[in-house]
Amino acid sequence: MSYTVIGSFRTSHNYASEHIAAELDVSVEEYNRIESGDQILTTEQAARLADFYKVDPALFFLKGLSVTNYNHGANSHSGPITTYNNSYGFKEIVEKLMIENDELKKELQKFK
Repeated sequence: MSYTVIGSFRTSHNYASEHIAAELDVSVEEYNRIESGDQILTTEQAARLADFYKVDPALFFLKGLSVTNYNHGANSHSGPITTYNNSYGFKEIVEKLMIENDELKKELQKFK
């Protein structure tokens, strides 16, 4: 099954068409035409979607970029797939390690 970028974003974030249509302030029918590619997305709508999904609005205007879902078979996943932000607190950890590193360098200088 082939999806547009807009449809892929919606399904990967587990939103109903009604929810995204409300975000765009359009009818569900109009949203479905946009998602299927039968109606052109306006720049204002792209900006709203970009703000909603926290992405660059240009992403919605890339030509020839369709997403194909090959999620079939016994080991397929039918629910939402989430990612985890592994950088949470990373900056603080790096800063702490840099301070400790500087302190250790100062201690080593005492022995030279």
